[in-house]
Amino acid sequence: MSSYGNAHSRKETFKTAASALTSTCQFYIAELTAEKTAGVCSSVGAQPIGVIISQNDSNTEAQTLITSGIARVYANDTITAGAVVATDASGRAIPFATTTSNILGLARNCSDDTGTMIEVEINPMYTSS
Repeated sequence: MSSYGNAHSRKETFKTAASALTSTCQFYIAELTAEKTAGVCSSVGAQPIGVIISQNDSNTEAQTLITSGIARVYANDTITAGAVVATDASGRAIPFATTTSNILGLARNCSDDTGTMIEVEINPMYTSS
């Protein structure tokens, strides 16, 4: 599978948030920071909009996100295939916990260590705890 999603993945372009250095944030989970502006998730359980797949050289370039479908993302914990996934404070995937409330999607494969890439079926949603 391509690192950039599959034929059924929805890709959208967003302005880059001032704090996002997208050249180092490819395959990290993104949140909306303003209208049509996205940056890397900055808190545990932040409301994700998708996964950054572009690798830009500056904060002024637009970035591309996968907002539905399949995307690769960095994990920051052990995650089992089929697990519901949320975000940590650095935009990496972690197992969903009822205290986080916001879901990125469903893990399609396992992560056994920090920094491992996993595939996630993107389906951002809020669930009340």
